[in-house]
Amino acid sequence: MENADMGINFVTPLPKGQTSKCISPATVTKCFSETEVVNRMDPWDNKINLNCKSLEFEFTDSPINKKKIAGGELSKSPWSQGLSHPKRDVMLTRKFSTWLAACVHDDLDREWIMHAVPRYVEVSGTDLKNMLCGRATMSYNLFDVAIRRLNQLDRLMHALKHLIHWRHIVESDFAMLVFAGEEVTANSSVRKQFIGEEVLHQIESCRMITIPALVRETWCAYFCDLKMKKFHVVDPLYKHEEHGRFDEVHQPNVCSLKLALSLCFIEFFEGWNPNIANFGISYVKPLTQNADNVDSGVLTLIVVRDFNGTDFSSLNGQDFIKCFKEQLLHELLSIRGNNANTPSNFVESIDLE
Repeated sequence: MENADMGINFVTPLPKGQTSKCISPATVTKCFSETEVVNRMDPWDNKINLNCKSLEFEFTDSPINKKKIAGGELSKSPWSQGLSHPKRDVMLTRKFSTWLAACVHDDLDREWIMHAVPRYVEVSGTDLKNMLCGRATMSYNLFDVAIRRLNQLDRLMHALKHLIHWRHIVESDFAMLVFAGEEVTANSSVRKQFIGEEVLHQIESCRMITIPALVRETWCAYFCDLKMKKFHVVDPLYKHEEHGRFDEVHQPNVCSLKLALSLCFIEFFEGWNPNIANFGISYVKPLTQNADNVDSGVLTLIVVRDFNGTDFSSLNGQDFIKCFKEQLLHELLSIRGNNANTPSNFVESIDLE
């Protein structure tokens, strides 16, 4: 099977007219996820990086200190309470994005983001430029840094002292490990995402557990809706008229996620174990038509931020993808816990706020 580097643009299911009698969609998804697992076993192209751990060292057999749950009602949505993420000045974010798109100096080659929790990730200036100012496919690292920033913005939206959140968002490594057949509850990053010190809100009050995933080469999101008792699937490439092909891909993924989440409930919590085994599947109409794999990363992040259980809360204008990329670029470099030096132009723009 050829890959994207050889000129083939994969969509989530096999392209129409192409079938495989030997390999099931679930097996193909598993192979793609296993490839990423192998890549993380020998990271950074053999360069010495004292900050980074190989994936094998992120698994532990240490006892789990279960979090005791007293129970409680599911939270109301932030939109019903008039809450939203803080907004950046459009002119400010556009100015910095325009500067980065034209930037050619050596500063691009170094890391602009170095973030340690729940797993160590690095993102260079070149990565940011190619993925947010250009047309490069979004990487796992950049996507997960974006999820971390969305979680930080959720805390700001609900106020730092507020323990009741509407959603709990995990990073893409959760689904990647699930689809690869790994033991997720033994992974230190996954443990931190459910019961780590950074999780300040009461997860049992969350209506939605949001699970983004790179499925083959398309970013998607699975929403475990504890109120409606279903999984919402948002695939940016989904077409209703080709529902069967997409369902062949996502149905097994949802089954795998149910098993993994159920295991997390049992292993990580005491007094809270939602029964999600019989949850159905609902496919959500994508934000836009005719998207491709390159668009899927940004579209999935918008979906993670704006899906309200039925549709999308944001009113998207004609250039909503471009505007979101500009806002996202600014937010990524504003992430709390960044141990890298941001470019001077960005620091100057912060001083103007």
